[in-house]
Amino acid sequence: MSYPPKIEHFHAVLSSLPSVIDVSSGIESLQGVSAEDLRLPDFAAWPIGALRRTNGGLEAEALIQFELRLTPDANAWRTIEFLAWFVRDQSRGGVAVQLRPFALPPEVAGQVQHGHTLCWHIDLFCAGIGSDLSPVLEQVETLARTLEIAMKVYATALAGEA
Repeated sequence: MSYPPKIEHFHAVLSSLPSVIDVSSGIESLQGVSAEDLRLPDFAAWPIGALRRTNGGLEAEALIQFELRLTPDANAWRTIEFLAWFVRDQSRGGVAVQLRPFALPPEVAGQVQHGHTLCWHIDLFCAGIGSDLSPVLEQVETLARTLEIAMKVYATALAGEA
């Protein structure tokens, strides 16, 4: 799949974190999404708890969701802890962003999925969206640059060296 360069940049930064094996993303308009819609399977990967607080999407609001898959090892836990701090810090600074786990049901039609579907979502909520996505892409680019700086500043801790 081809992404805009600023999205690709954030993908590359996330992919450079220890134990990250896959990064993908998508953008969805939240305008007109109701709390009732969130019960439907098509919305299962969306940040349902956050959207229920506002009874669905807000006017001119979009969601950019980045999905990360990691290897199940100690480095992955360090990466998640680092991202949890980074996202919390960005949110405290005014960015409408959150990090959350996502998984599928443990078993479906006799097929065990448990232990194979855990991934992490970075949800970036963007208000005031029109037909021009440039401001949204700038928000993503700012996140990418800020994360790169944080990774350099805390390289030793991120690598598990201390």
